[in-house]
Amino acid sequence: MNVAGRWLLYSLLSFLLIILSVVLLTVLIVMGINRDPIHHVAGKPNKQALKQIPYEFLDIYRKAGAKYGIPWNVLAAIHKRETDFGKTTKPGDPERKNMISSKGAIGPFQFLPSTWEAYGVDGNGDGKADPWNVEDAAHAAARYLRDHGGQENLEKALWHYNHASWYVKDVLRIADGYLDEEENPTFVAAFPFQWPVPGTDPEGISSGFGYRTHPILKTRRFHDGIDIPAEKGRPAVAATGGIVRFAGKLGGYGNTVVLETVDGIELLYGHLSSIEVRRGEHVKGGQIIGAVGSTGLSTGPHLHFTVRKNRLPVDPLKFFQP
Repeated sequence: MNVAGRWLLYSLLSFLLIILSVVLLTVLIVMGINRDPIHHVAGKPNKQALKQIPYEFLDIYRKAGAKYGIPWNVLAAIHKRETDFGKTTKPGDPERKNMISSKGAIGPFQFLPSTWEAYGVDGNGDGKADPWNVEDAAHAAARYLRDHGGQENLEKALWHYNHASWYVKDVLRIADGYLDEEENPTFVAAFPFQWPVPGTDPEGISSGFGYRTHPILKTRRFHDGIDIPAEKGRPAVAATGGIVRFAGKLGGYGNTVVLETVDGIELLYGHLSSIEVRRGEHVKGGQIIGAVGSTGLSTGPHLHFTVRKNRLPVDPLKFFQP
């Protein structure tokens, strides 16, 4: 090929590259990739949310929302609107028919079997995507909303979830009612805390805060607290004064107590063998709230202790006197 032919070929290739770039840019704009999706998890739950939503569901909504870029309060509102947080399942109903709609939608978030087949998620990591499991269903709902444009247009995504304008308005009304107007409340550190298992060595924790290989599930997961080894039955005490927000079984944590301090800090005590306080009870620092045990996902007697600031875990060791 002579020089003129080569220049003609180069010019043609350059022209094609320019056309291709223009087409690609146009596609990106049309798809909305130039816009910022909603990656926040909404704001802090207000008093109504804390009173109405079962405590164990709040973190599920936040994790699912953060993963798929959907506000947690929208997921909570769907759960509320569909099955009132699962309360439509009544005692004596082992087949859970009270959470099966006339159209065949099932579970706490009311998925049709065909929809679940396409969007079901194993949210809790147990190897099975179960539409009856709240964590799986919440992740699936968040995935569904994201895949239907929920990061840019929640109203449109909600309409796809349930083809009715009244449903969209109702869910958004409920969701708005769960948010605190103060997005970033002032945090006042209420430390130093008392060591939650008196008589044990603070330097002898068996597992620290951060990523680790789960001793039972054998997968790499984030450990949201510290593990304090102690014999079964040893008293666990309130690290500081507060109110009991939860007392009962809580998934892998087993028997659990959650305290909230006057500063809004949450203290979670997991794997207890017994619980000595009730929800709504006010406790003082040093008061016995339960006993060390090995309930839930546990390999032996210890206290799992988590500290949360604005619902997010922080390293508990920062709250004790060095």
